[in-house]
Amino acid sequence: MHCTRIDPDTMCPPLECPVHKQFSAPDECCKFCPGVDYCSQGHDCHSNASCLNLETSYACHCNAGFTGNGHQCIDECTSEGGLEGHHCRSNTKCLNTRGGYECEFNCAEIDECAAGTHECHVHALCVNTLGSYHCTCKEGYSGDGVHCLRTCPAPCQNGGSCNEDGECACRTGYTGQDCSLDLNECEAGIGHCDLSTQCVNMPGWYYCACRQGYVPALTHLSPTLCIDVDECVIGNHTCHETADCINVEGGFRCQCPTNSTDCRLSMLCDKWSGSRKWWSNTKRRM
Repeated sequence: MHCTRIDPDTMCPPLECPVHKQFSAPDECCKFCPGVDYCSQGHDCHSNASCLNLETSYACHCNAGFTGNGHQCIDECTSEGGLEGHHCRSNTKCLNTRGGYECEFNCAEIDECAAGTHECHVHALCVNTLGSYHCTCKEGYSGDGVHCLRTCPAPCQNGGSCNEDGECACRTGYTGQDCSLDLNECEAGIGHCDLSTQCVNMPGWYYCACRQGYVPALTHLSPTLCIDVDECVIGNHTCHETADCINVEGGFRCQCPTNSTDCRLSMLCDKWSGSRKWWSNTKRRM
């Protein structure tokens, strides 16, 4: 500190203590009296600070619960974040305390079930809890409460699913209460096979196979398309050499030529039709 030469008798404030009690302080030009109440003489401490007397001056200290340099003292609850503000969350209230602050919960419990803001399934029960809720599937349904599926008395088999009525909805080709039985489409008359084919039942499905006397027209197509086999042309018949082979739908027949006197039809069977002798291998279709 730079001191300007002064006259203590004329430029320093008068002292009320005896001369022998007066003392000098470092970096000060005037003397001081001990026990002076500098705070009562006026100070610039903050309203939330306390003034403390020193030997030659005074000092300001923020009160408990406030921070600052004494001239500026801050209540943590008046500001948010940083070194001098509070860090309470939005659902709490900041309460200033001696030497710090507290965050007090200041929020009401929300009943999501009553408010309809839950995500439970339509077939689930919503149960409110403190600060949250949970979902439970109703009787007759299973799942996590957010997703609930209808349950049937017996598990649905062969890919069947339980419908809203609590019954198994079977996949095509199966039947029964739990879809465990094969549906025989051939016996039920729902197999869509034409006259050139016959229905063959399989577990869960069926197919159409060419009847005797027919062959697949295009083997890579389904259902099978079958065409008649001309046994007379390919030689796949049993007519005697003295008889004529006549192709018919699904088979053939052997017939003696007109006015023939020595004709044999087949070694398998002989039939007379009026005055004409003939034999046929045509099968009756089911």
